[in-house]
Amino acid sequence: MLQFLIVFFVMLMVALAFWSISEGRSFTSLDGGLNRGVRVWHQPLTAEMRQFLQTLDGSVHTADQIIRKVDHEVLVVEDRLHWRRRSWYYVAYVNLNAPQSRLEFRMPLSNLVSSLVSLLFVPLLVFALVFQQDEVQLLNLYSVFLFFILLASIMSLLFWHFRERGRILKFLNRSMTEYHPG
Repeated sequence: MLQFLIVFFVMLMVALAFWSISEGRSFTSLDGGLNRGVRVWHQPLTAEMRQFLQTLDGSVHTADQIIRKVDHEVLVVEDRLHWRRRSWYYVAYVNLNAPQSRLEFRMPLSNLVSSLVSLLFVPLLVFALVFQQDEVQLLNLYSVFLFFILLASIMSLLFWHFRERGRILKFLNRSMTEYHPG
């Protein structure tokens, strides 16, 4: 049973990796609709940022970051080459026609599914290893190990989320001060 779980987990992670790579390439491209991915976080848009985005005509491009506006929708993308990636695929989206405009942070569905599968399957594998052993000391050791794996996984997810969120906010704030539309 344990060997089956391990083989299944490895095959699932390989399949999710291929899905993430293929979806990630199109996720950060400028082609297609602006409202993409799954919203994982949102925050209110400041009045200054809303005014900046409403008066923005077209797009703002830097070496590797882009603000693209089409009608009343805005997409903020960090356009990194795959070999330069340091983290998740992450974009920000704003619908300026919404009654309360929000800055929505979005990621591909494949990345979200991969993260959740990792969070669920690693403890399951550790749990399966625990019940193969008869000794109580090993059970306690694996319980501590399981706790630290879960804690490390959750901290890693939070780290990447806040890192990407911070990079997008820093780019938006820098663009507001450097770029004066119209």
